[in-house]
Amino acid sequence: MNIKSYTQVKQFRIQEIVDGIHAQEDNTNAAINIRVPKIQRNLVWSQPQKEKFIDTLKQGFPFGSLLFYKKSNGEDFLLVDGLQRTSTILEYSLNPTQYFSKSEIEDDYIHFLLDHVPSLSNNDEEWIREKIEQWVKQRSGFTEKEKFTSYYLTKHLKSELLLKEISISDELFEDILTNLSSFIDSIKTSSDISKIEIPVVVYYGQESNLPEIFERINSRGTKLNRYQIFAATWEKEFRIQNQKIIDAIRLKYEKLIESGFQIDNYNSKELYHTDATFTLFEYLFGMGKFLQDSHPLLFGQRKAGQTDSTDSLAFNIASICRAVPSQELNSLEDRMLEINLQTFENAILQAIDFVEQALRPVLAFQAHRAKKKAAGDYKIFHGESQIVALIGCVFHLRFDENLIERPTWKQDKKRLEKTLPAHYLYDLLRDYWRGSSDSKLKKIIVEPLKSDSLPLVDSLRYGQFISKEQWNSILTMWFEEQLARKETKRVNIGDKEVLFLKYLYKGLLTFDEAHHLYEIDHILPVERLKKAASQTNGLPISCVANLSFIPSDSNNKKKEKSFEEYLIYLKEKCNYTDNQIQEQRSLFEKLLFISCTDISIPKQGDMDVIEKDWYLNILRKRFERMKDIFLESII
Repeated sequence: MNIKSYTQVKQFRIQEIVDGIHAQEDNTNAAINIRVPKIQRNLVWSQPQKEKFIDTLKQGFPFGSLLFYKKSNGEDFLLVDGLQRTSTILEYSLNPTQYFSKSEIEDDYIHFLLDHVPSLSNNDEEWIREKIEQWVKQRSGFTEKEKFTSYYLTKHLKSELLLKEISISDELFEDILTNLSSFIDSIKTSSDISKIEIPVVVYYGQESNLPEIFERINSRGTKLNRYQIFAATWEKEFRIQNQKIIDAIRLKYEKLIESGFQIDNYNSKELYHTDATFTLFEYLFGMGKFLQDSHPLLFGQRKAGQTDSTDSLAFNIASICRAVPSQELNSLEDRMLEINLQTFENAILQAIDFVEQALRPVLAFQAHRAKKKAAGDYKIFHGESQIVALIGCVFHLRFDENLIERPTWKQDKKRLEKTLPAHYLYDLLRDYWRGSSDSKLKKIIVEPLKSDSLPLVDSLRYGQFISKEQWNSILTMWFEEQLARKETKRVNIGDKEVLFLKYLYKGLLTFDEAHHLYEIDHILPVERLKKAASQTNGLPISCVANLSFIPSDSNNKKKEKSFEEYLIYLKEKCNYTDNQIQEQRSLFEKLLFISCTDISIPKQGDMDVIEKDWYLNILRKRFERMKDIFLESII
């Protein structure tokens, strides 16, 4: 039976809303009972947004309405729109003093202290405000029970003044106490928002209309991303067997519950078990967290506090593996219903594992400068779209539409082991994934699947070999762009330079050597180049051809010496034998791809004579050698 839909506008006091949210916990006498439907987004407001909203309430400014859905049982309301505002009100009700700002202290109270306390001057105005703000935020509420009184504030100021070696008499103490009593009263009054009335639009009608309503009203305010919108439109349930994905979903809802909300139709004991059912949004939300935790080399480590944030990762992977363009993401739910979810998940994980293994020799090769990262904390060079494209390519070359492994996979696998690492760097050097990526994903993954003019491995770009001519072109262009730099001071070594060096040196150094015994640094000393750069309108100081893996111990001792000067130092000051010097020279030249004498800095007396043409010629000579070694390994 169709239920007629209509709305009413009501006014609820803030205290009623707070009590209604906590109704089932400890407030059985609450006039209303408020729950949060699962379609709600995560908590996304920043602290400044929260503080601005509370100030809006205190100032009596308009801010729009909340939207409730009146359930047919006659008691419960669902909070359909207004989670950010309501969660801020809840947080304020528990910790109101944390929203106090020194800007709320009227000038009259500050001027009274400045005029009456000996040794204080106008320069101490900000100090007084900060001390009062500090004291207020140390209280847990604005009541005498929490010692929010003028006596305790005056006592606090007295102790702070003593730290500045300023004492006040008992008579002055009483005068300050009397003056600040009106300040305490004013703060209590302005901070009490419990009686403020909030407009609430109450919707009566069919509950099945809520997703459509939710999508329409969220075109304003803090906008949902497109994946959160589909949380409101995807209603079908999927059976999930991956307990780690289930746990990630649980943590999302627990964060809402910890914030004081009740989730509609939520029973943690029944919901979170292997073989439980969830919406596609919940599944992909949890899968994104699971992939980050299980594959940090590809997706980076998940940051603390992001248990409820909606990431696009799993949504993008699932859509590309089901050949659904981002513009048609609303159809993903139907496409997912056509397959076995567990089989699909296993196929995705196999594709991800293959990409990770193909890139591991480079990505796990810890090429950092002096400051090393912890094990497992990998530098991520790529963007999400690039890695999704690689995963999509492997997925479709391995599995057909019915998730059955293709007979050509064994042969295609051998090719991909070479082409994927090559394309990974090639794309980054030419900034292929900069800007909007939706159309690129469709062009290089989705569209080739519809063509049968070529074998699939030849149709997909990542299955194709990159020719020597193509490499020469992009490397030359990239290098010439670097030569045009006009740096006059040390700059951070760029990601592309670090990545190129990782490809270059992975055959010369082991993982352990690179991480523990070597670091990337400049060949020609930075400080000496800076002096020359100041006289030549800048030099490409951090050009890739001036970078190398260098033994950490030698780099620390060498400091601003050239390599040739450092070898002389070892012989004359450290008593190295001729054989030891030769060993050191051989090691350096193996890493530098150029002789130490070729990069000796010309001098005139005690002064360096670093001319721009001389420096650029060294860079060109060394890069040609670096390029030859790189091409031998990549083609």
